[in-house]
Amino acid sequence: MRRLSAVLTAPGPVSSVRRFGVERAYDETLAKACAALGIEQELGAVAPEDREFERLRVEAMVQEAGVVLRGPGYGGALPRRKRAPGTGDGRG
Repeated sequence: MRRLSAVLTAPGPVSSVRRFGVERAYDETLAKACAALGIEQELGAVAPEDREFERLRVEAMVQEAGVVLRGPGYGGALPRRKRAPGTGDGRG
């Protein structure tokens, strides 16, 4: 979901065909996450003009369940934590 979300929120132009495909894949993945978490969703049943609202509602519920939807890209490195002075490799 993070990888697909990154495509949807990336700056710059995206073709309407690509956007439609990525949104569909994101919604399907989000629906699978909801099924695994026991969250009700209507992504496939709502009218196209209401889908963005349903997506936002469902994303909020999934995040409340503890799933991080946005952050470092898929496969990307996590941000490094700063170490306290005097710990770690002796440099600090």
